[in-house]
Amino acid sequence: MWRDDRRFVGMLCAIALLTSTRLPAQEADARSFGTGRWIETARIADAGGLKLRKPELLAATRSRLYVFDYAGMLLRSFDYSGKLLWAIGGPRSEGGEFLSPSDLKLTPDGGVVVLDSPSGRATFVDSTGKIRARTPLASTFSAISSARSGRFVGVPLASALAVEVDRSGNILGRAESPAGLKDVPQLARESLVAEADSSEFVVAFRWSTRMYVITQDLKRVRAYEQLSPMPFPGVVKTKRGEFSVVRVDPQAREVVRGIAMTTSHIVILRAVRDDTPPLVDLYSRGTGAYSGSRWLPARAIRVAAVGERLVGLVASPAPAIYVWEWQSAASRDDRKK
Repeated sequence: MWRDDRRFVGMLCAIALLTSTRLPAQEADARSFGTGRWIETARIADAGGLKLRKPELLAATRSRLYVFDYAGMLLRSFDYSGKLLWAIGGPRSEGGEFLSPSDLKLTPDGGVVVLDSPSGRATFVDSTGKIRARTPLASTFSAISSARSGRFVGVPLASALAVEVDRSGNILGRAESPAGLKDVPQLARESLVAEADSSEFVVAFRWSTRMYVITQDLKRVRAYEQLSPMPFPGVVKTKRGEFSVVRVDPQAREVVRGIAMTTSHIVILRAVRDDTPPLVDLYSRGTGAYSGSRWLPARAIRVAAVGERLVGLVASPAPAIYVWEWQSAASRDDRKK
C-alpha cells in the first residue's frame, strides 16, 4: 500500500537554475526543467528492525520491494509499509547463495532473478523467497532483462548486444551488436538494463550516452542518443609488477548511474559530481526524444519504476528506499480549481 500521509518535496525552478551551473556547461545549456515537485509517498529506512547497511540493487512491484544488500549478501523483500517479508542469501564463502551479484530483475510471476556472474549463475527466487532455479552462465553478463516463460535476456560484456537464455543456460536467440558497438572495448561496454513491461527493455551504458530499446524477442532494436552525445571511452593498460592491468581510461567521465522505465518514459539517473544534486533525464519510450530533466530529493544510486512512480535506492548517509510521484505545476493548479 502506498502511504497516505504524503509529504511534499519542493522542486522549484529557481533551485534548478542555481544548481544547474554545477553541470558541464554544454549539458546545463541543453537541459530543461519544468515546474513541479516530487511527492514522497513511501519511505523505508529501518524495516522490521533490520537496517539496510550496503544496499546496491533494487526491483519493485506495486505491492513489494526487493533489495540486494551487499552487507551479508542478502536479498530482502519488503512491503511499502516497511515490513520485512523475508530475507535469503548469505556469502558463498560461508556456504550461502551469492558471491557478487550485479543485477536484479522482476520475473513474470512477481519474483526476481539475481545475476551473479562471478559465481557463474543466475538465481530465480519467487515472491515468497523460495529459490526456484539456478541457471549456469556460459558468458559474463553485465545486466539482464526479465525472464519470460522460464527464460531471461542477458547483456554480455562482449560479442552480441543481447542473448536469450533458458533456465538450463542454453542460448536460444541473440541480437547482434550494431555497427557502432562492435569495436567498443569489453570493459567500456558495462551496461544497465530497465524494462517497463514484457514487450521491450532498454540497454544504457555507464560510460556512454548511447542506448538501445530492444523487443523481448530480440527481433527489433532501436538506437537512441542521450543529451550531449559522448562516445565510448578507450581502455588503458598499466604495469603492476609482473602483471598488466587493463581498465577504462581514467579520464573518461561516468555518464549513467541507473535506469528505469515508466509507462511513458525512459528514466536515466545521471552520474553527477558529489557537489551536484542528483538528476534524472526523461526520454520518450516511443521516439527517444528528450522530454526534460528533474532534480531528485535524495541522492539515489539506483532507480526503479512502478507505473509513473519512481522508486529510489539511497545508500548514504543513511540507507533508505523512497517512492516519489511527480506533480507538475499545471496539475496542482487544476486541483485547486
